[in-house]
Amino acid sequence: MSGKEQVSKLVSYGIRPDHLDGHQHVHLIPGLWRIARSIALKYHVPRIRTSYHSVIRALFTGDPGAVLFQILALLRHAQVPNAIRTLGVLSSCRFTVQSVLADVIASADKKKKIEIMVHPAFLTENLQKTFGYWKASFEKEIFELEILRKIVASHRVSSDKELRTAYESFPFLVRCYVLIRNSLCPFGLLEKLVPEKGNIVSCGEGYGIFQVKLRAGSAYRTITSVENDPRRCKVLRSLSARHDFSVIEEDAVNYLRNTTEKFECVSFIDVLYQISYARQMH
Repeated sequence: MSGKEQVSKLVSYGIRPDHLDGHQHVHLIPGLWRIARSIALKYHVPRIRTSYHSVIRALFTGDPGAVLFQILALLRHAQVPNAIRTLGVLSSCRFTVQSVLADVIASADKKKKIEIMVHPAFLTENLQKTFGYWKASFEKEIFELEILRKIVASHRVSSDKELRTAYESFPFLVRCYVLIRNSLCPFGLLEKLVPEKGNIVSCGEGYGIFQVKLRAGSAYRTITSVENDPRRCKVLRSLSARHDFSVIEEDAVNYLRNTTEKFECVSFIDVLYQISYARQMH
């Protein structure tokens, strides 16, 4: 059955498609693209999927095929009205939160529509037999989608209220630094990935932004902040009583090597630049 016949059949049943798509993006190919556009025009379909995520992200995959695919998708994206980005096409069958999170949050902040391409499934014997050659991470994608759902559901476009309150008595420059730093690093999103209960150690986040977020997110965390800069430890101690976390003035690597404590989560945020490459490798 041709594409035109498929859409005509749907319309005859009173179903109006909200977009057109082709299996494995074949509708982007020049000859088929012309047909897809003519069908959309004839049946008043408002959108054609362009399968565009990002040419730049495609370059980072190191796959020439992915780059060419996204260049073609970008061209199609510019040719049609109501086009929205299709996140996840560059991690097809190997979807992870990391592959789309930044773009999902940026789109949410700008209130832009997106779609996410995933292949979640429970791996049955029949599925393994039929599609095993794909080497897809079907069940892992279910887990990744749940993490993404949790992050997006709890995301707030403006999440600096608790910071303004926490640092209101600090010098003006410190307050400015904290707000700028918070805008550059997604502390609120990272907090959602941390267990809501148990021992949590935060290494190197010397001005306490992440510690404040951790406490605001859950009252059931035992939070330890490890920092070796005396000036930053002073800031941390000023925050620690009100936000219920302990401060240890020590090199984080040495602390973790020597401590007998057990932790549910250990975070390192922007600390690698303080550690020599040789020590990182060690």
